[in-house]
Amino acid sequence: MIDLSKYKALFLSEAQEHLQSMNDCLLKMEQGEPDEETISSIFRNAHSIKGMAASMGYEPIRDLAHAMEDLFDQVRHKQRTVGKEMTELLFQAADRIELMLKEIEQNREFNPDWKELQEKIQELVKKKPTEPGVEKPKIARPEPKAPEKAGNEIQVYISSEADAPSVRALILYKRLEELGKIVAAHPSLEEIKQGKIPSSPQGYPLRFTLQSKASSEQISEALKGVSELVKFEFKESVAGDTFAPEAAEPVKGPKESEPPTATILQTVRIRTQILDDLINTLGELILIKGGLEELHRNNPLAGLKTGLDRLDRLSAEFHDQVMSARLVPIEVAVQRFPRLVRDLAREEGKEIELEIQGKEIELDRTLIEKLADPLVHIIRNAVYHGIETPDERKKQGKSVVGKIKILASRERDMVDLSVSDDGRGIDPDKVRKKALEKGLINEDQARELTMEQCINLIFISGFSTADKVGMVSGRGVGMEVVKNIVQGIGGNVILTSVPGKGAMISLQLPRTVAITKVLLIKLAQEIFAFPLSRILRTIEILPYQIRKSQNQEYYLERQELIPLMYFHKLLDLKVPEEHHFPLNSLIVEAKKKKLALVVDDLVGQEDAFIRPMGKPLEKIPGLGGVTMLGDGRIVFVLDLVGLF
Repeated sequence: MIDLSKYKALFLSEAQEHLQSMNDCLLKMEQGEPDEETISSIFRNAHSIKGMAASMGYEPIRDLAHAMEDLFDQVRHKQRTVGKEMTELLFQAADRIELMLKEIEQNREFNPDWKELQEKIQELVKKKPTEPGVEKPKIARPEPKAPEKAGNEIQVYISSEADAPSVRALILYKRLEELGKIVAAHPSLEEIKQGKIPSSPQGYPLRFTLQSKASSEQISEALKGVSELVKFEFKESVAGDTFAPEAAEPVKGPKESEPPTATILQTVRIRTQILDDLINTLGELILIKGGLEELHRNNPLAGLKTGLDRLDRLSAEFHDQVMSARLVPIEVAVQRFPRLVRDLAREEGKEIELEIQGKEIELDRTLIEKLADPLVHIIRNAVYHGIETPDERKKQGKSVVGKIKILASRERDMVDLSVSDDGRGIDPDKVRKKALEKGLINEDQARELTMEQCINLIFISGFSTADKVGMVSGRGVGMEVVKNIVQGIGGNVILTSVPGKGAMISLQLPRTVAITKVLLIKLAQEIFAFPLSRILRTIEILPYQIRKSQNQEYYLERQELIPLMYFHKLLDLKVPEEHHFPLNSLIVEAKKKKLALVVDDLVGQEDAFIRPMGKPLEKIPGLGGVTMLGDGRIVFVLDLVGLF
């Protein structure tokens, strides 16, 4: 028998995907007249969750999803229209399944309250559309029954790289069994349960004879709902036909007159740990390459340079491929927010629209995972503190429906992810007063604070303007968490606000982590690494290119005055007493302003495998990690954002 416990993570991952798709479709359905595709999608999601749960032995999830499937089957066949009661019930069921998935993940028993919810849905299914409490459908067109079919011969190939081909085969068997009677199968159900599945160059082949009333489209939909199938095809056959043993051989490509066939996009799920291991392996490769380059510089050997050049090209290609595999769209991080905003708005008695732009922008999956909590805090603050109630907005001449906008955009190798709202904004005087009350600042500090400094007090640990502690606010941890996490991954947080108009929090994030090109710079006899992506260009500044105004020196470049500063000052290192021309400088951009940073020397470029700082150094602003040079020296990687 198959040990299904080891496939739990795979089940949870796929069930979450179907659940997210269902939530998206339910929101779309709630906001307007549902189209056939939305209704069919919800039905397919419920059907898929039911099938997977049945195969894994999670009967409560199977039964609840089955009730949802039955309800939407009525809608799909125009025997029922969608109403408010039904939509709310389905949202509750989706939430209940999500909780049950968490219970599985944490190895806890299922809370029995799912049964009551299932019974409510079943009662709704049993009600006729003309009974009280159920809307009469606009058009009731019972579909004609499909004629009895003799049978279907079905050939399926499971990906040769599937993590659990036996589980995939079992799910497939259950799916087809729901459509009719399986009169023959190769391998048999018993062989599938024992994990005895043959392999071929095309993958793991399975063949079935299915007696069913289902149409070709319905069979195709059922097959498409099973993950990691690379190909399937089927044709009608005479009743009672079975496959001969040799039929397990791969089927040749169909001719024009042959039955329907489909090729499915070949994708394989990869555990995050494998991607992390690849990054570590690549890092070690880069360190070895750096060591060989250092060796060649000190002891040039014939032919070694050619080999090093080839190794450099291969490691660069390896780096690009690994990074590409790690990149995922921001949509993964924000896809659940429409549902979150809907629920929070209802709790607060507010009307809010959420707009998301740029969700196709990609980030390293590690960053995506770490952004989940900060983004939830920001969204909650926008709902609770930012958007006013409908009555308040009406008095201010605003639309009663508040708006929250999530916008992602690329800036070189950085990503800007902002969350803005058109609410009340942040009142600096109120923030100053709350900070004084909580003892976070004293009277002298309060008087000297600028408006921008007042607003940024919300990032101090323990600060909150909420008058009560609720589900979404008042605990004084939200914005501090946001700043700490974002800065911990090499990013920065910028807050802007106009009282009465709204606020925006912008997260400036690196696109990838771990491995990057750096420029080695010398400051006060120490070597530091600085990411090349943060440098606009390097220059040598001569005396005639310097201007001075109000004790500030500027570098003059094509009629543009760029503030001049010694990099030493940002690190509290000793600043040279006088200029030694030419000045080696980096032109960088910080907080959307250019700056010319003077260094003692430019040492050279290297590929750096950046390792995070350990405790307590990880909290030192301006240090993005450490890396090892080819000669074995350990150097700090500087983070420009954290230095300002």
